[in-house]
Amino acid sequence: MSYANVPSAPSGFFTSHLSLLRGWFLRGLPYLDLTTPRATYVMRSILAAGMALVVAYMLDLRAPYSAASSVLLVINPVQGAVIGKGVWRILGTLVGMLASFILMSLFGQSPWLFLLGFGLWMGVCVVGMTLLRHFRAYGATLAGYTVGMAAYGAMEHPELTFSQVMGRGASVSIGVVCLVCVSALFSTRSVRNRLETQLRRLAAATAGILSTNHQATHTGETPEIRPLDAGRRNLIIEAYGVDDLLALGKAESPDLAQRAGTVRQTMVSLFSALVGGMPPMREGSASLRALKALKPDWELAWQQVSQALAQEQGPIGVDRAVQILADMRARLTDTLSTASLDEASEHAALMIAGDRLLEQLDDYIEALKGIELLHAPLPTAAQVSVPFYRDRTAAIQNGLRAMLTVLLGGAFWLATGWTYGSLMLAGLASGCALLSTAPKPALGAVEFMKGTVAAVVMAFLCTFIVLPHVEGLPLLLLVLGIFWLPGVYATSMPRHMAAGATYLVAFTTLAAPDNPMNYDFALFLNSSVAWILAVFFTLVGFKVLLPRNLSRDAERLHLAIRDNALGTFRGKRTDAKVWQWSQQHRTAQLGALLRAQPEVMEREIANALDSIHLGREVLRLRNWLRHAPKDSELRRQLATAFRYMNRRVGEPKMAARHARRAARSLSQLSLTGSAATAEAQRLTVVLLDIAALLENRADYFSQHSGGRTDAE
Repeated sequence: MSYANVPSAPSGFFTSHLSLLRGWFLRGLPYLDLTTPRATYVMRSILAAGMALVVAYMLDLRAPYSAASSVLLVINPVQGAVIGKGVWRILGTLVGMLASFILMSLFGQSPWLFLLGFGLWMGVCVVGMTLLRHFRAYGATLAGYTVGMAAYGAMEHPELTFSQVMGRGASVSIGVVCLVCVSALFSTRSVRNRLETQLRRLAAATAGILSTNHQATHTGETPEIRPLDAGRRNLIIEAYGVDDLLALGKAESPDLAQRAGTVRQTMVSLFSALVGGMPPMREGSASLRALKALKPDWELAWQQVSQALAQEQGPIGVDRAVQILADMRARLTDTLSTASLDEASEHAALMIAGDRLLEQLDDYIEALKGIELLHAPLPTAAQVSVPFYRDRTAAIQNGLRAMLTVLLGGAFWLATGWTYGSLMLAGLASGCALLSTAPKPALGAVEFMKGTVAAVVMAFLCTFIVLPHVEGLPLLLLVLGIFWLPGVYATSMPRHMAAGATYLVAFTTLAAPDNPMNYDFALFLNSSVAWILAVFFTLVGFKVLLPRNLSRDAERLHLAIRDNALGTFRGKRTDAKVWQWSQQHRTAQLGALLRAQPEVMEREIANALDSIHLGREVLRLRNWLRHAPKDSELRRQLATAFRYMNRRVGEPKMAARHARRAARSLSQLSLTGSAATAEAQRLTVVLLDIAALLENRADYFSQHSGGRTDAE
């Protein structure tokens, strides 16, 4: 048969399909994500993990793959996070190694006593982790579960304790050093610019809100019906995010670390300006009319400030904003000094409102000057340390839960006599520690389970199907990199971060790329079961053993905010600014807890802001009392009022009645000096403001209300 007439179909066929494939490739190339920051982060992470594995091979470490696991637990797109986590990972590991030596030397021959000691140590570390912040908390976490990691395998062979613990320390150190080196070479330090941008954005947003939603436009409304706008609500929640970004910057830049106090003061000053302003005033009053005459200039000034910060980069925009507000402050001061109202009470109300507006301006200007100081050649030390709220009850609960969960898993191990129970215990301890402060730890445990199951499947494919056909270190690293890639990619997405991190550590441990390689299916099966059981017991711990309850957490914050406001009546000497900053942090945390419930969040934030307002007014009166002449009748009257209000502080309406009675007494007091008369009127206005707050929020301030927030 002749083939001369057969058409040359293959040529056209392949040409057309080749061009089709080329078109598909060119269209899909932009989606490969090869040059984006996420892609470079993935490549850096895989490179560092591979480098750590190679170094561990060269040093002939026992379980060299644990060095790669250490890298994969510290990876982060931000260089500051890598450095901060790395340093505290080493410190936490060293403390954990010391605890391991102590526990193994005391109870190496008594597994039940070792388990009890390990559980107690784990509980203490989780308590510390909850009370500490940022990387220090991470260090406490490592100190806790390092005992489980270091003791893995040593319980069956106590003579291996020293080599096991030292090997753990060496693996962690190698992993951290490799990752820091790769990060320093192939990533940039960008947190400082991000921090400054964040502060400017918050400052511009705050000015925008004050220009359109200032209290002067709502003074005729009662606190019950005045809504808390969404913009103000979101800023209250976001403001303290600056401190989280600062923690990354401190690890990245020693210069920024020296400016940390200034940055925090800038943050809290912005918050103070956001929640400050004049108190409610009687509709139609002469004092309110006098202030409303300033309203157009006031709103225009805030709008110009917002625009200057948003449109003009660098110190120029900040300088312009400071000048605008300085001019506005001068106009407000001039208005207050030249105002002359017929009624003394109206004049006093105007002075009080003016003082509050001046305080708001000063707080905001202080925040702007803090932003300016970021460009100063030399760092300036902060005058006052900014306090942060720590939930000690939650810390104790987290510690007890971790201890009980470790004891439960350990009891299962010892009761069954399962050889690989110590591996399960190590994974269980790390899971409990890492999830203890999560908003929804049970859901985090579910993500851990997803990552673990995926790791078991992929580790089986890698170990028993792919690696037997691999020869040479370069090809091994290439194969491991391919299997690491989806996990590293997942850690770049907040939604899948927990599952991705679990996958990376579990996969690397189960695949166990050793030298020489050990293809033991029974070992693999037991290790896989250990990982799955570790996650299972973690889930049981967070579901059954003292499960976290957001409603109770929110209620504790609710009560802490309320009780600290009422506590100002007791006369304890307190720095007003520090007190307010503490309340502000509690308020921001409460808002973050209730973010998923907007209606509840709005009510609770509104209550918290009134608590801040009440406490500030009471502390002002307390400060006046401390500096008033001891033989002053004003002082005697006010001291008596405080004594009665303190007795009835748990009954707001009764305390308000005493405040109003004192206000009447002061207003009717016959005094010879005009200055004293003016002082009495101002004190009267403050007392009436306190009375109104207690009456309008009587249900909230009542110590018999139980403090329920209705949070789910």
